[in-house]
Formats: sequence, structure tokens, C-alpha cells
Amino acid sequence: MIKSEVKKLEEDYKDFMDIDSFPPYTFESKTVSLVKADSEGFDSVAQSKYNPETQEHTLIVADNLIIEPYILFHEFTHILDAETYARGDKVKYATSSGFTEYHASQIELLKMLGANSANEHISFSTKKMVKTIGKNKTVQQYISMKRKHAADLFDREDFPKNIEQLKTAMGVLFNYWGLRSICYMYCKDYMEETDNGVFLRYISADVFQAMNKLMVGWLPDILVDISCKGYWGMIYPLVQKYKLA
Repeated sequence: MIKSEVKKLEEDYKDFMDIDSFPPYTFESKTVSLVKADSEGFDSVAQSKYNPETQEHTLIVADNLIIEPYILFHEFTHILDAETYARGDKVKYATSSGFTEYHASQIELLKMLGANSANEHISFSTKKMVKTIGKNKTVQQYISMKRKHAADLFDREDFPKNIEQLKTAMGVLFNYWGLRSICYMYCKDYMEETDNGVFLRYISADVFQAMNKLMVGWLPDILVDISCKGYWGMIYPLVQKYKLA
């Protein structure tokens, strides 16, 4: 039943994104803890993977929880972006990691807000309630939670202990930027939190400020390329400094 529901949501996603086809993928299921899902977000509930060498996509979805549509819309966007921007190129797949987290969170929030398509010019308040894993939250609570999650990861005593932890922290920061961008474009009362000190401990001020300014709307291909270079400029110095490779 979960597989048939995923296929139905895939059709809904195609309509939402105004696309005629979607990349083929292998479906897998897993069992997860609701407590963990609520504390960590949907990362533990659903996940997409891409193998640049074989150009194969895999979608892994929890089979013991009700999967909200926004969760799969996020993961479908990862699949679509890998197909669009990587296409078998391991380097492009790695450097586009930040952008796809940003883009997936844009689509995620639009779906949560009830938009009919990715192109709809909606209007909303940060006080609007949205349905999430665990319990409903206001848009402001949801975005603040994502920002705090990113800050907490950068603020860990053992950060960055390995490449996976570093990639996760960067990914959550780009998730926040993606959610924020929808508010910049369509929210009538959004006020951003601006204390970026925890991020500036690890990312040079010039690079961070440039990326913070760039990640604010829908990115055309030329800006996607720039965002990929910026992501690499954020992560590669830390890989070298902490010998994570």
C-alpha cells in the first residue's frame, strides 16, 4: 500500500512541478521511530539516494508512519535535481548538494502551505499553521526549528568530526535558506533572525555573506552553478582543515 501511495504522490508531484515525466527509481521501505522522526524531521522518515556511476535513483520510505506529501515532494525534488544537474557526474553531484537541499525545501514548504503548483504566487503569514511530522506548527516555528537545527549542528563540541556530519550540517543550513526564500518571496510578515555567529566560526565571512545573499529566490541555471561553487567554497576548506577526506 505504501508503494502505491508513493506512486500516486509522484503523479501529484509531476502536476505540481508541471513536468511530463519523472526519473525511474527503485523503491525501498524501512521502519523508523516516531520519536526520532519528530526530533530529526523527515530525514529519518524518507531518503533518496543517487549513484552517479550507475545513474540509478533509490527512494527509501518508512512503512510504519503516515507519510505527509511534503516529505515525498522534498525527496522527489532531490531525484529530479540529481537527474537535471548531475547526470552521472560525481563532482557535479557532490557540489550540487547544497543547492538541491535548498530547492527541495522550497518545494516542501510550498506544498505544506497548500500551493497548487511551484509557480503559484501565494500569500501567507508566519502565523499560518502547517502540518508536520509529530504535530502542527506555525510557519515561523517550523523555520526557526530548521535554523536552530543547523546552528546546533555547527555548535557541537565534536564538529566537524567526519565528512558526513559536515555535509549534514551544511545541508540543514541550505534547507533553512530554502524555507527562508519562500518567506522572502511570498510572506507578508516575515522577520529573519540575523545572528550568524555560529556559522561564521567555520565559514569565511566573505563566502557566507555572498551565499546568504544569493540563496533568496528561484535560482536559474547560471545561479545554480554559482551556488554549487559557493557550496564547495564553504565545505572544502573545512575538509582540508580537519582532514576529513
